[in-house]
Amino acid sequence: MSGDWDSFGGSSDVSADDDLGFDLLEYADKATSRDLIPAGEYHVLIAKAEMKTTKAGDGRYVSVELHLLNEQHDGRKVWSNFNVENRNATATEIGRRDLAVCLKAVGATEKPKGWSDVLSQLQDKIVRVKLKIKGDRNEVAGWLKA
Repeated sequence: MSGDWDSFGGSSDVSADDDLGFDLLEYADKATSRDLIPAGEYHVLIAKAEMKTTKAGDGRYVSVELHLLNEQHDGRKVWSNFNVENRNATATEIGRRDLAVCLKAVGATEKPKGWSDVLSQLQDKIVRVKLKIKGDRNEVAGWLKA
């Protein structure tokens, strides 16, 4: 690539010889990969748990943001949703069942008193998840005790 700065469509008051003041290549090590995480079991932190309304406005779901804790993928994020109120009774049944399995995996032993209790029992807990690849994204296929 040419060092001709004028080829970018205009003049600049920055000289090509100006000191950056930092090592730009340091940032290459901090770059995050957007590749899919290989299918398998991983320890994750449930960093965020919140109740959301469906786009159609006729249902609700619990959304969790998971941060991977293993060395190779440390800090990568995966999201999972549990349908808890949906027009489709099967979707509701599956979502509630999966949420119950997740609660057991985080060590919940008491019946939650309400949705805020469910969310607080999930928040900041470490569990193991089985990840699979579905199309162009990762999906949680199972919840296990850490």
